[in-house]
Amino acid sequence: MTLRRLSNREQYICYLLFILEPILSWLHFPGYLGIVSSLYVAVGMCYVSAAEFRSILKSPPMVVWLVLTLYHCGNAIVKHVSGVNYIDVLHGMKIYFCIAIFVYWAQIDLVKTLKILYRCFCVYLIVAFLLCGGFGGGRLTGVVYATRIGQTAAVAFFLGTVLLFLRKKNAVSLFYYMIIPFVVAMLSQTRNAIGMMALATLGFFASTSVRKGLGVLRVLRLCMLLFFGMSFLAFIVYNSSIYQRSLSKKQQNANSYYINNNSTGTFFDIIVGDRLIYYVEGWKFFKSSPMTGIGMWGFRQRYGGDYPLHSEYMVHLCEGGVIAFSLWMFFLFCCAKNIKKMKIEKGYRLLLMFGLIQFLFCGIYAREFFYEFFYPMIAIFIVDPLKVQKQFFCLEYEKKELSKYN
Repeated sequence: MTLRRLSNREQYICYLLFILEPILSWLHFPGYLGIVSSLYVAVGMCYVSAAEFRSILKSPPMVVWLVLTLYHCGNAIVKHVSGVNYIDVLHGMKIYFCIAIFVYWAQIDLVKTLKILYRCFCVYLIVAFLLCGGFGGGRLTGVVYATRIGQTAAVAFFLGTVLLFLRKKNAVSLFYYMIIPFVVAMLSQTRNAIGMMALATLGFFASTSVRKGLGVLRVLRLCMLLFFGMSFLAFIVYNSSIYQRSLSKKQQNANSYYINNNSTGTFFDIIVGDRLIYYVEGWKFFKSSPMTGIGMWGFRQRYGGDYPLHSEYMVHLCEGGVIAFSLWMFFLFCCAKNIKKMKIEKGYRLLLMFGLIQFLFCGIYAREFFYEFFYPMIAIFIVDPLKVQKQFFCLEYEKKELSKYN
């Protein structure tokens, strides 16, 4: 009984897939987005000869995602959304193969895949920091949008917490794994990234407590750690530029004619904050074409604003209508259903559910569709539970065999 392993080749492939784009952008290389998308498709095609990879491509969540992608692209082309063409289909296939590649790797060696991804994302954050003039002060933005840097940092930290949990590391290790993502997220002044990282931290402590057993003393210790940890986080944020940015945004919202005349007067206003415009106007556009929406990327064209739609929920509801929103919700259902089947470690399912909550939380404020850095975490959610369980069974078997000779 042998345990399959990933080679170092996969680490280099991961670097190529994620780190090439900001470098090509910095070099102003023509057509760099199409080049990067083609790389994902090419890597995926290299794995097609493997029966296991083909079965991943045909699995229910992947088929749903493929249908959702093709629907969004085709719907936008049919509706003549400006700038949308067949190249967008290539970008959509990038995400499809991105998910499939990391599901495949995780089904071979989950822990090694998490190591590869965490290292790659940390290198990406350092590269993005340098290319965006990180030592020049101010908010990190330029070659890569500040929000993208912050959200990538949050995803990196989540992947790190999963790796630490499976390796049975403690809170001290969590601190070391948090340093690079947290510092970069703070410098990018991305508020939802800090929220995502807080959720990841809470998920790590909750899942490790479940694994060890929820005694009274353990619960009290956990509450104390969380209290002091959150207090420390609040102190840092309060004394940072991200807090000042939040204050200025709040002041802008308070004085905004749009906000004053379109607020719902409910808790919903507080949750969505300065993203209210996307929900109110997006809902109006949805009602104009409820079944098929206005077409992907059509919000900016219809509304005439400066930015595209900044809400994953409204991307599918407003731009894709009931059809796209239903497909997206079914895909999330597949993720949750698959997580429920994960039984490799006590508390592991809870940690993954916190990861899914992070993804949904980020979707309130950000567009996640077509941005590949979100989807390695999605891959971890839909990996085959039986194949992962077999990995850990083989690992335990190898340890027992080795112990006989020591």
